[in-house]
Amino acid sequence: WFWFVRLCVGVTQGRREQRGGETARGGEQGVVRGSGWSETGSEVKMGKKDKGKKEDKKKGKDDKKNKGKKEEKNDGGAPPVPDRSGSSAGGAAPAPVPVIGDGGDRPQLTASNMMDDGRNADVQFHLSDGKTLHAHSYVLQYRCQKLSDLAMKKKPKGRSRKPVVVDLKEINPESFRVLLRYIYADNIDFPSFQPAQILNIVYASHQLDCERLARLGEEHLRSNLTIDMVFSLLKGAHEMKESRIKGFCMDFAHKNMKDFIKRKEDARSLGVELFQEVVSMSLEEYKEPPPDTTPIPPSSLYDDFAKLYVSTKSADSTDAYVIISGEKIAFHRAVLAAHTKAFSNALHSAKDDDMSETFGVANMAPDAFRAVLKFVYYAETDITPLLACDVAPFAKRFEASDLQRHSESVISHNISANNVLPILKVAYLPENMDRAEMASLRAHCLMFLTQNVAAVNLDPLMELDIRISVDILRAWQKTVM
Repeated sequence: WFWFVRLCVGVTQGRREQRGGETARGGEQGVVRGSGWSETGSEVKMGKKDKGKKEDKKKGKDDKKNKGKKEEKNDGGAPPVPDRSGSSAGGAAPAPVPVIGDGGDRPQLTASNMMDDGRNADVQFHLSDGKTLHAHSYVLQYRCQKLSDLAMKKKPKGRSRKPVVVDLKEINPESFRVLLRYIYADNIDFPSFQPAQILNIVYASHQLDCERLARLGEEHLRSNLTIDMVFSLLKGAHEMKESRIKGFCMDFAHKNMKDFIKRKEDARSLGVELFQEVVSMSLEEYKEPPPDTTPIPPSSLYDDFAKLYVSTKSADSTDAYVIISGEKIAFHRAVLAAHTKAFSNALHSAKDDDMSETFGVANMAPDAFRAVLKFVYYAETDITPLLACDVAPFAKRFEASDLQRHSESVISHNISANNVLPILKVAYLPENMDRAEMASLRAHCLMFLTQNVAAVNLDPLMELDIRISVDILRAWQKTVM
């Protein structure tokens, strides 16, 4: 089969070269002529005038060609080869899957799931309500230095995996639960909390130097302040010495003094000292204060987890690894276990730290597994097409659907002479044969092969699925008929 395929497509290539280079590529490097796909995933560009002429000419040819022609049935073998308009013989090809993170939001991290599984946690926080929350020292190290310091003080010397216990009786339990959720996810829904709860969250955030969370809480209170909530909020901020919250509450009272003093019972609840402070302020004419231009610190969630990934090179805090081609790649069990149920089951069924056999990575490129880790740790989506050929089936096996879709999109947008056969290897995996997007990908790869065979090294065909060689021949037949 192998030599027959090489002979057939070689003869075809020679004929095309004699006819004046019908198989020449488009104006941009790496562009598949007529397919509309390129190594950069962009379409061939042309001027409006040239484009209009080309479309009119093509439309006339197609109308003449298709007039009275009966529809041919697909024999069920090779996928239909797209015509020169980019559509397949069986209809328009499905639209390419959007590349995650390409000009849009980055994929959401799954680190928050780490809190729900204490099996890989190495820190336990005992709260004043008698409950215990689990955490991970290596996450705290990059997300909350104060909590990390508290945990490190309790940690024994050596590499003991016994969780350290930290008592946090002085911090409001409800507020600490929110703060820990912020550490892992940075997505607190402030509208779901009452003003008093948000005040406690802000106070706890200042205790633990989580400035971003504190500022987010403060700005939510400021933008939603009403006469009904200002009294309790002002009193609480005064007692907790939360100066920013107290400041905008005092300003609100001054600006709305007539309504404020009508609420006599609420005014009495402030206490003598604070009420006198409000009254003395009311003697002065109200002036709009300058806006608070202090910026809210931006989210550092992705950057912090990127640092955590980089730290795996030292392997001081890691608790699992794989060995691929002699390279040891370490990682944190909890991070992968939080990503999918399949990862979690595999990690918790392993008998030791070496996950090479459990993950089945013997035939995977080391950098491909690193690409998986980067995506899981901090949503890195920069994956080369060749690495994506390894990543896609691995992601499929462990139910990492976002990573699978992204790597398949990278593959489909970057067909070239160097990767067309590895891409076909992925597209012909048994689990991909019935998927519409993989059928489209196979068709585009086969078209690329028949048009650019001279640039493709066909030697790897001997080790690939025999159906690939058969379908190459079928695609070749359609180009010469």
